[in-house]
Amino acid sequence: MNKTMIHRRKVDVDIIDVGQAFGMPEGAMNIQWMINKDVGDESYRHNFAVRRYILKPVDVDAIPFHNHEYVQALTVIRGTVHCETPDGVVIAEEGDSVYFASNEKHKAVPVGDETVEIICVIDCPGNGDNCRPVVPQKMTT
Repeated sequence: MNKTMIHRRKVDVDIIDVGQAFGMPEGAMNIQWMINKDVGDESYRHNFAVRRYILKPVDVDAIPFHNHEYVQALTVIRGTVHCETPDGVVIAEEGDSVYFASNEKHKAVPVGDETVEIICVIDCPGNGDNCRPVVPQKMTT
């Protein structure tokens, strides 16, 4: 059976403000779910999701450490990102990738005065509900 590829343009994908769940000002952290469990039928397997983040400059302490069951890999498309775990800090620049393990406490914060763009890929453990777009509630750390 042949399937037609799915093309999702960023101008056509809803932008969700997720920063307020971290206690950030409105519009400081936006996400677009480019590929998610609701895109395509089951032949696409849905074992990962691709998210596009747009992050406005904030203080490094504005985003708390957090963790989640899914693994998370991010690639910096534009700008510079301070990536931190309790074990250390990495400054990721355009083209760099960072990979966080399942349940690893971490945060990723823009560096400098420019807006940052990140592509983030996550896996979909269990029933994969984490791979569906949602407006998050207050983040617990």
